[in-house]
Amino acid sequence: MVTVIATDGVDTTSPLNVVIDYQPRQYANSIAITNVLYTSRKTTLNVDATSDYQNANLMVEFAGATVPMAFEKLFKGLYLWSYTDTNVSSAPTAVTVSGSEGSVTVPVLVK
Repeated sequence: MVTVIATDGVDTTSPLNVVIDYQPRQYANSIAITNVLYTSRKTTLNVDATSDYQNANLMVEFAGATVPMAFEKLFKGLYLWSYTDTNVSSAPTAVTVSGSEGSVTVPVLVK
């Protein structure tokens, strides 16, 4: 809530127009994907990523799905995020990790 009180030295009242130009904070893209591995034998996809921002709320996109990553811990000034899916029937070509700061796409390593 914003309250504005203004006086003009005159006893008359007139509406006050206030314009607030809110610009959300722009973040530099610090997302780094540190591991992307698909294990065929276990049909498992593992994705690990880091961000400089605690509120990154990273998401991973692959094979038409977008799912949240889990925050793991703060380590050496970086926020570590991970995602594991044990029911991926075939290896995706690439994964994209995205957040409010931007996105990064890398190919998937198949083992």
